Amino acid sequence: MPTKYRWHKVISNTYLGQTRVIRGATKTEVEAKVRQQLTIWAQREAQQRARQQAQLSRQVQQDYLQALEAQTESNSREAQARLATLRQLLPQNLQSGNRFQWNQLKQNQQYPPFQFSEVPPTYQQVALSLNVPAPQPIIEGLFSSRKHKREELEAQARSQYTMLMAQFEARRQSAFQTYEQKRQAYERVRDEYNASVDERQRRFEQGDAEVMTWFLQRTLDQLDLPEDYGKDFDVAFDGASGIGIVNMQLPTLEELPKISGYRFIKTRKTSEPIELKQKDIEALYDSLIYQIALLTIHRIFRESYSPALQSVVFNGWVTGIDPKTGNDYTSCILSVQASRATFQALNLERVDAKECVKSLKGLVAGPLAQLAPVKPIMDLNREDSRFVESRNILESLDASDNLATMDWEDFEHLVRELFSRVFGGEGTEVRVTQASRDRGVDAIAFDPDPIRGGKFVIQAKRYNNVVPVSAVRELFGIMGDEGAVKGILVTTSHYGNEAREFAKDKPLTLIDGANLIQMFQEYGYNVKIEIQKS
Repeated sequence: MPTKYRWHKVISNTYLGQTRVIRGATKTEVEAKVRQQLTIWAQREAQQRARQQAQLSRQVQQDYLQALEAQTESNSREAQARLATLRQLLPQNLQSGNRFQWNQLKQNQQYPPFQFSEVPPTYQQVALSLNVPAPQPIIEGLFSSRKHKREELEAQARSQYTMLMAQFEARRQSAFQTYEQKRQAYERVRDEYNASVDERQRRFEQGDAEVMTWFLQRTLDQLDLPEDYGKDFDVAFDGASGIGIVNMQLPTLEELPKISGYRFIKTRKTSEPIELKQKDIEALYDSLIYQIALLTIHRIFRESYSPALQSVVFNGWVTGIDPKTGNDYTSCILSVQASRATFQALNLERVDAKECVKSLKGLVAGPLAQLAPVKPIMDLNREDSRFVESRNILESLDASDNLATMDWEDFEHLVRELFSRVFGGEGTEVRVTQASRDRGVDAIAFDPDPIRGGKFVIQAKRYNNVVPVSAVRELFGIMGDEGAVKGILVTTSHYGNEAREFAKDKPLTLIDGANLIQMFQEYGYNVKIEIQKS
């Protein structure tokens, strides 16, 4: 009996996980049923995919909102911590920073011990090379020639071993002598440098104005204020009055943080900053500036134990653009002076910074946020009695002139002119000191750039022979006395290895005659140097 369904086809839907066998009496019937079933599956699959996509979208959105809320909380904590740091600047930083130790400036590294890599010879090696036989009493008793031959070879071996050992010891002694010369030179330079540190400490304790100024500069370099505030400053020490003076560039109102936190708004799916009110910003500014002044004075008195420092004057300056005129302005908005005895009697952990400055008779002209200027109690003396009027030598210089034989004063002014072009920035100044060579400086450059600038001391040596290492050591010591960031030694001759080794890894630049000619050529001047041999 024939079957009812002669045709069939197996179909499946992987996504739904279903499989069916479609049967029919004819092929056309099977294909129609297949199309119908596939359409039903396609509709079910689309519905399930839509539901899953909706679920996934809701999950993604939920995850996003959770992440946004967590980030908002994190940003709020960060903003609050930033403000708390500024509000509690003084009490939180009274003990911060490592205390200065003079010994930290010294070079205490020992010269490495002597080592001689060559291995000494041994008698056994020599005997082996000469084929000296081992003693054989029985055979040598029968044949005496064997014994005589062995003894002759042993004598040769001992003689050769003695000669090789003498040569070895001579080489070792020569190497040791070279080592000793280097060690002694190293220790001499180290001891001289350490002695200069001791001398600087002695001058500091005696109140030497130059060393005191250097010490104040170094002390405030270590004053790590938040937001990079207080990085730009000038210092000086007036030896006659025992007053240290600090001129510090203060932040403006615009530089303060304006956000106190962040608010998560779920309905709008966003995070918004919470801005401080203007009166709160101004109150924060006043508090911050007063705290900076007190913390600066505190750090100076804490580090500078020299009795010569009796008082500190802090002048706080701001720069900006006057919105009324559009012109740049620089104003001192706070000036305060404190004696050591008065200041050390304060309990800075508990004071109100503003009231404390008032009690010290600090000068302000109303709220500091108004940036109203006041006259500093005492300002820096930017003049140096060593400076003399510069002379123009470069334009009158003839290509036939020999720098190695020109007048030494003219050479110093010529170097000043060259470095005026080298520095060449706005506000940069290069000045020549008196011909008496007071304090060993021939020229001083002032570069106002807050990052790469500072004070540079320049010495010009119109030499016709090699520059001794003592001249380089002298310049390095002068740098510390002057509170300079770099020392530059210029010569018409050249430097020896010892001088260049001493300058290595120090803020020193050595310019020899060849480099000096090249520098002049870079600025369009042809000069010559012909060393005069004595």
